[in-house]
Amino acid sequence: MKSIFKLSAMLLAATFMVSCSQDEESEVISSEQDNTLTVAVTANDFQSDAPETRITEDNYVTTFTADKDKIGIYAISVDEDRKVHIQNVPLTMKADGNWQGSKPVYYYKNADYIAYYPYTEELDAVSVTSEKDIVTYFAAKLTNEQSTKDAYVNADLMSAKIESVNVSPKGTLNFAFTHQFSMIEVTIPIRSYKTGDKVDAYEYSAPLKIELSVNGIEYMPYAIAKGTYRCIVTPTAAEKVIGLEGVFYDGETPVVFAKSGFTLASNNYKKLNVIYTYENYNPIRSLEVGDYYYADGSIYPKELSNPPLSGCIGLIFSTSTSNADRAVGWKNGYVMALNDTDEDATTTIDTKDLNKGYTWGVNTDVFTGLTSFTASNNAECEALLTHMDGLSDTQAILSFITEKGTAVSEYSQVLQQIEQYTVAVPTPEGLTSGWYVPSMGQLAAIINNLGVTTDDPAKSFNKNNCTFFDQNNGALEAMSHLSKVLKTAGGLFYHKPLPTDGNWYGYRWWTSTASGKVSNMWAIDMNNGKYLLYDCDKSTTWAMHIRPVLAF
Repeated sequence: MKSIFKLSAMLLAATFMVSCSQDEESEVISSEQDNTLTVAVTANDFQSDAPETRITEDNYVTTFTADKDKIGIYAISVDEDRKVHIQNVPLTMKADGNWQGSKPVYYYKNADYIAYYPYTEELDAVSVTSEKDIVTYFAAKLTNEQSTKDAYVNADLMSAKIESVNVSPKGTLNFAFTHQFSMIEVTIPIRSYKTGDKVDAYEYSAPLKIELSVNGIEYMPYAIAKGTYRCIVTPTAAEKVIGLEGVFYDGETPVVFAKSGFTLASNNYKKLNVIYTYENYNPIRSLEVGDYYYADGSIYPKELSNPPLSGCIGLIFSTSTSNADRAVGWKNGYVMALNDTDEDATTTIDTKDLNKGYTWGVNTDVFTGLTSFTASNNAECEALLTHMDGLSDTQAILSFITEKGTAVSEYSQVLQQIEQYTVAVPTPEGLTSGWYVPSMGQLAAIINNLGVTTDDPAKSFNKNNCTFFDQNNGALEAMSHLSKVLKTAGGLFYHKPLPTDGNWYGYRWWTSTASGKVSNMWAIDMNNGKYLLYDCDKSTTWAMHIRPVLAF
């Protein structure tokens, strides 16, 4: 029986094998590994809330910056399980306009694709199964602090969805972004000035100090242009209308404006123009020492009270420039930075670290391309205190370091500080020289023009007291006044009275002016109401600070 069973099993197996080979034919089906999708993005304009004026305007268009702007991508199944195939994958726009990420965007069958801007990693921890989930998240995080460009852009959520039926393998995802929130724009008249009637007269405008409230919530709007302010708000709920109130200042006079009873849908904006006429306003005005200088190139006249602190980066300390600076286009004046390079918004007089210091470089190196100065007599001292070429001197030192083949940040702590300050406190592009290390003459001009309050020559910092500016000659008064002027603009300067125990609180500013001593650089030492000139070797660290200036 066992033999018969074994034989029957073998016959069955053979029969099966024969049957398979006769009835089924092997067929090759092609497969493709490349199943990626191309991503293209366009951004629709904000639309006016008034249908009759719904036109395209260039300054309502969002443009993306190559290698900076990122979008987030989702691929979510349309099935009941709402499976997330792609979760918050960032793509960056490249110079050729293509959007690329660290991994490809693959095609998934029966999946909707969603994109949004601006990208945030925080959505990695959020359950997102629809475009609405992204909008809800951004609405909850919407901030009223939108005074900078980055803050404003980060508040302006845009998104788009492409349904699964419109997605095909190896196709293109054409995301047409729309703004998910609303925008309010307020335009206010500004004071515009010219320094004279000539064709080449310098033109500038005064910044505004503005407060804005939307439905009782204070907003810090973004100044997209001089006198034009924008803020992003959530769309109006069906049962509500928007009420806007604001105030700006004409000197000390508050000017109130308001608008109520309007609604805004997503992707819509409301444009409001405030009508106001300034009294006692003459558009012809020369620049003056003590005027406030701003990050957008605005200038606030010193005779007007209540200067806006937001955006102020310095004080004009001279309305004339050197021949070298005029030759390269900087002919209107010089600006002193509000703070030293190593200070920030939390620094106070009591927390300022006076012992901190920075070196110019290698002590044995002699910077080339500089004019050197001594101060052994009145004539030499006058030449030193009238040398205003800090810009060209700083540039010459940069060239010297570059020719050595050494990185600036590795060679010179002083110039490293200037580089860092340039990033922390940007200047208006194309309108100034940018920050640099002042010359001895420029620091003297700061003391005499912003600090000294008398026309008495004996009280000024001049050739007759070049090496020792005693507090009895006005130095203490000058330092105290300079401190008050800076404080009014939101800046900081150090001053303490002479201590009774005889200990001195030294505080020095480096210059970009070379000393007659080989390889030394000049510095001003502000010791408790006295100004001392020092020619220090470049490796000196103790109490050596940097107060940047710029030309415009």
